[in-house]
Amino acid sequence: MQNEVVWNASGLMYRLLEVTSLAVYAFGALTFSTLALFYWGERRRGKRRPHTALPAFTAVCAVAFLVNLLFESDIPQSAGPWLSIALLAVRSLAVGLWPPLIFHLVLESGSNGSPAARAWRWLLAAFYAASIAVALARVLRSEEHTSELQ
Repeated sequence: MQNEVVWNASGLMYRLLEVTSLAVYAFGALTFSTLALFYWGERRRGKRRPHTALPAFTAVCAVAFLVNLLFESDIPQSAGPWLSIALLAVRSLAVGLWPPLIFHLVLESGSNGSPAARAWRWLLAAFYAASIAVALARVLRSEEHTSELQ
């Protein structure tokens, strides 16, 4: 009887955590959708800066959010290992691109065409290359683990 009460209490706590995480996801989706729609609306009205990394950053955030949402469901696991590996590759690449994209946005906002900006551009290119390489290495490593499990 006591074990049953403990089991019900832990089940209730697990359900509460699940509902809380769903609420956080829903709030994040609503917030991101609002910001993305506002940004794209401004862009359609012609209020945009040339050569900005913000559209790429917005797209990467949207892709990462949608792939994480798919991983919360059982679709990747039920569809087979190749879909899981493909989604993992997309998520790793999206997450890997966040740091250089943020750095890119900071460089855009801080540089006013100064000659020192060229040196920063080389560093930015190296940052992009390193981030993509790390993301691909992470996917290859997880693919090896997946093939070992089968």
